Amino acid sequence: MVFWSLTASLAQVECGTPDISLEQRLAFLEGIDSTSENTVASGSVAAGGVWKVGVWFYHLRRTDGTSNEQNPDPNQAIAAVNGYFGGLFEFVVCGSTNIDNDEYFEVDLNTDLDDLWADIAALNEPASDHCVRIFLLGGEAIYANGSPAYTGYGNDPITTNYPGIFVTYMDPVRWAHELGHFFFLPHSFISPERQYVHHPTQPINHPVTINGDSYTCHQTGDGFCDTAADPRQCTYNSSCQLFNCTDGFDPLGLPYNPDPTLLMGYSFDCSNRFTLEQLQSMRTFYLYFPAYNFLKPPPQDCISPSFGHIERNCEDYNPLITNPVTPMVYVPCEVRNDVGAFCNAQNNKTNTLGRYLTKPCPLTGNLRWSLPDRNYLPAPLNGITTFDMFLIRQHIFGTKPFVNPFQKIAADVNNSAIISTFDIVLIQRLLLGYTTNFLIDPISAPNGISWRYVPKLYTGDPVSGMILVPTLLLL
Repeated sequence: MVFWSLTASLAQVECGTPDISLEQRLAFLEGIDSTSENTVASGSVAAGGVWKVGVWFYHLRRTDGTSNEQNPDPNQAIAAVNGYFGGLFEFVVCGSTNIDNDEYFEVDLNTDLDDLWADIAALNEPASDHCVRIFLLGGEAIYANGSPAYTGYGNDPITTNYPGIFVTYMDPVRWAHELGHFFFLPHSFISPERQYVHHPTQPINHPVTINGDSYTCHQTGDGFCDTAADPRQCTYNSSCQLFNCTDGFDPLGLPYNPDPTLLMGYSFDCSNRFTLEQLQSMRTFYLYFPAYNFLKPPPQDCISPSFGHIERNCEDYNPLITNPVTPMVYVPCEVRNDVGAFCNAQNNKTNTLGRYLTKPCPLTGNLRWSLPDRNYLPAPLNGITTFDMFLIRQHIFGTKPFVNPFQKIAADVNNSAIISTFDIVLIQRLLLGYTTNFLIDPISAPNGISWRYVPKLYTGDPVSGMILVPTLLLL
């Protein structure tokens, strides 16, 4: 796979954000006073230390209101983006605005931003001034000097007067990449020349020697020791394994082995994570660099969202499911506040987008507890195929163990805290019609149920004995 624009004939680059040099970024870090009062104001942090950050979504359409993206859903996209930030940030959409103007339909970064920001100011949406601005272009390209150049671009608030990100896709991976730039992350391949390969397991303790001088991984490449050297000109196969590097060796003759999972690289089909050092860098700039103070605290509507969202997402785990990401519609949800007052249940069913209200009646306080109804349309066959049995066998025999905790939870169909061949037998009985529910046999599957509630950021191992609390905490 070659990770360039879909419109290759126009020679567009996936991301046009210019990287500042490693020396400049280190200078900014050295100038930060981590003891200063430029920290997060009251109301910006949720339980568990997740920093809430407001987002304002702009859809740049033609003057007649048409766009290449029909009815984009920023809430669904930003929910997926949050999963990439490792609990560091919780982005919440505070507002959404359509701007119908042919001038911005294919915005030119060199000529249009003065006018665009002036028009935004005229909209009189003061809450947007405290949000990360995300611009979705209705066209296929972001322009520069009159030519279609990029499919993504990120402006940070430190070096630019127009902070925000510009994207041409409703793709959470691209959004996360550009938001990384917004919080001052460089591309993983930044370097004035080819990057140097450091020690694979102890890079800090094994500097490279260049012209007689020693350099650690914090002094070369992108300046992060937990990102592998990335020469950029590499391609990967459909399994995200390295297929080819145009120049496969660093200047000292060591072979490159770049990491395609890094969001700040160009392997977008494989990207899914920031490293710990990258997360720490974003945290430092957000907390202590004054340029980010406008985000703190976020608008009140972001702190207390008015709706929740439920969806089935199996896109990474079962390729045989036709629609891996689908909203769960018309699910009754019990909503109450921290003193036990309930909202009217008839107002709390999810709609066709999988959303349910968390403020359908006058409840005091900002805390909401939500309990979706697990007995809603019981359908134990929903999403289950013989392929699941194959995957469980691979896990049991160790040929391809599950790495995702949610796969382990799903595989333990009788909720016994052990994944065994008996779970396969129960699935087979269900598929063959010998039983209609995992609960039908209280002896063989006393605890089996098709729905279970698990914390979104759960990373434990259910086979070690896990107690699931059947509630979701909304802040």
